[in-house]
Amino acid sequence: MMKLTPPQPEQAPQAQQVTPVAVYLTDEQFNKFLNGMLATLNTELIKAVVKEEIKQEKACAPYVNKTDFSKWSGYSQSAIKKFIKNGLPVAQVGTIKAIGKETFKQFMKEHEQLLEEV
Repeated sequence: MMKLTPPQPEQAPQAQQVTPVAVYLTDEQFNKFLNGMLATLNTELIKAVVKEEIKQEKACAPYVNKTDFSKWSGYSQSAIKKFIKNGLPVAQVGTIKAIGKETFKQFMKEHEQLLEEV
């Protein structure tokens, strides 16, 4: 007769201890290494800062397209279409359409009313 045993949980691998090793570099090698590290760090830092600035600038834009407006306002695109059907002004220049954030705030204020709870 065969005896079945339940599977045993796997143990987490043990962390291996790293033994420090001394590395000797000439001044020229060290400066080359340091400059390479700084260039990499600076490039990554600059990219991160630029991305954040672009994100902040978009967040500050007074007029945005429907997709960005949806993100900013928290309303779905179908809700935004309903707002437009109910009178939310949309700026149009050529084929480009944009919704003003302040215009939206004013539109919502104009539609505020007290509702009786059901």
